[in-house]
Amino acid sequence: MVEVTSHRTTDETNAAPAALEFAELYAELWHMAARLMKRESRVHTLQPTALVHEAYYRICRRRPDLLTQPEEFTNYAARAMRWILVDHARRRTRREENFVDQRSAESALGRVFAEIGERSYDVLALDDALRELEQFDPDMARAVEMRFFAGLEFDVIAKVLRVKKRTLERNWAITRRWLKRRLS
Repeated sequence: MVEVTSHRTTDETNAAPAALEFAELYAELWHMAARLMKRESRVHTLQPTALVHEAYYRICRRRPDLLTQPEEFTNYAARAMRWILVDHARRRTRREENFVDQRSAESALGRVFAEIGERSYDVLALDDALRELEQFDPDMARAVEMRFFAGLEFDVIAKVLRVKKRTLERNWAITRRWLKRRLS
């Protein structure tokens, strides 16, 4: 994970390291977005670069303080990408309802979703499930976001949520079964 520090500097001696940190951060975000987009359905028109730019814009606008907090930044970037993909799917679904061919907003999130035994899912159904999960277990909803959208490993998620890795793994097993039932 990239250590993110302030990217605004007036000292020219710090400009090169700040630019390098930003380049590493951008690369990390782009790979996260590319991984997500690779798993999206082919009818998806959003590109990884656009997803990164929109997510970064939302973070800078809503939570600029996160630029100095690497784990929280990655967590919030995953959440921002989720919101963008959901918004994009909703717009696409509304547009498609005007056509005879009503393709679903189905997409796949690869290995993590395979963990719950599903090959693909409707991004809107996943968003509904996450909203429901947030009502009774907000921490596990965040864990699902970090795992599904950011591709983070359990040790990183446990650190962000400030729980033991083993506790997270036990809760993940329960949440995984709940998601499987909810999305089937």
